[in-house]
Amino acid sequence: MVTIPDEYIKSDEWKSHTQSILPYLPTPLEVIQEIFAFLSSKTRLAGKSLVDLGAGDGRVIMYAAEQYDMKTVGVEINKNFLDEMRTAIASRGIQERVKVVEADLFNYSLESYDFIYCYLTPACKRVLEHLIKKIKPHALVISIRWPLTSFKQHWHQIYELRFLKDMPVWIYEKAE
Repeated sequence: MVTIPDEYIKSDEWKSHTQSILPYLPTPLEVIQEIFAFLSSKTRLAGKSLVDLGAGDGRVIMYAAEQYDMKTVGVEINKNFLDEMRTAIASRGIQERVKVVEADLFNYSLESYDFIYCYLTPACKRVLEHLIKKIKPHALVISIRWPLTSFKQHWHQIYELRFLKDMPVWIYEKAE
C-alpha cells in the first residue's frame, strides 16, 4: 500500500485530484428510499451507525437520520458541500444524529460503522482494500452503480438490487 503524506492530503492539489477521480454523483432520492426500505426489512436500523464516503450534499446521511433514527457521518472533502450540509443539518435540527467530517475518504477509518455507503467510480475502488479489510464483521457496505467484486474474499453475503434501470445497488456483508 502506498502511503501519501498528510501534508499532501490536506493540500488543494490533492483535493482537486480526488474530486477529478470521484466527481459528485448524487443518488436519486427514490433509490435512497428503496435502499433503506430494503435494509430495514433485513435488520434494525435505529441507533445504528452509517458513514457516507463522499457525502456530497448529505442527502443519504440526512435521510437515514431523519427516517430511520440512525447515527450518521458524512465524509467530504469539498468545502462548498461541507458548508451546505452543515447549514441543512442545523436547519433540520438533526445535529445530534448527523455529523460532517472534512476528511479524505481514502484514509478514513471505517472500523466503528455498521453501514458504509459509497458511490465510487471504478478508479477509486482499487485503493479501498486497506479500508475494507478493517470493516467490522457483519457491517454492510452499500455500493451504488459499480460492484465491489475485486474484494469478494471479504464478503459473507451479497445482495444485488435494481431500483432504477441504470442504477444497480450492491449490498455486501463483511465476513468474520
